[in-house]
Amino acid sequence: MSMNSFKKSSGILAFVGLVVVLIVIAKVDFSNSSSATESDNTVVADVTSADWIIVDAGPFTVSLPPTWTLQPRQGIDSYVADFVGDGIRLSSDFGWYSDSLAEVGDPKYSVTYEAIDGQNAKLVVPKVMGNGLTGVYFEGLGNNGLNRLQISGDDLTAEQQELVVRIFKTIRFTHPSQQLLPE
Repeated sequence: MSMNSFKKSSGILAFVGLVVVLIVIAKVDFSNSSSATESDNTVVADVTSADWIIVDAGPFTVSLPPTWTLQPRQGIDSYVADFVGDGIRLSSDFGWYSDSLAEVGDPKYSVTYEAIDGQNAKLVVPKVMGNGLTGVYFEGLGNNGLNRLQISGDDLTAEQQELVVRIFKTIRFTHPSQQLLPE
């Protein structure tokens, strides 16, 4: 075998190897994305009770205990509503200018990130129970990627905070292409 033939064979083998690796990676990524959907559905089932109801809040839905209500409010450049029940009022704002809540390193809050309905969510809870906001924040929503969602409640007890975090994990973006434009 001449040196040129050897180089050509090595190049072909390297190319074939690269194609095989890319196929394996694509297959793993595809299988993970389908299991993520199953996992999202499992999470909702795990955090809700059988009697919870799904409430359509426009660009998203949320599961709530049956005694809770949705109370739409007048927004200027966004969809604004409250979710009320069990002595808790959660305020929500879906639009371009929704508050991003506390930042990592804020001494008053614990900030964590996790996926909710396939979206990166910032979860914020006060370090001193009953003293501050408990909230969730999403950004980069909608086709334009400019919409944000923030939902939060103030000064919750430990039991209320646990319930609210369970509610946050049921958020589903039903109208991801919905655009809210500032006036």
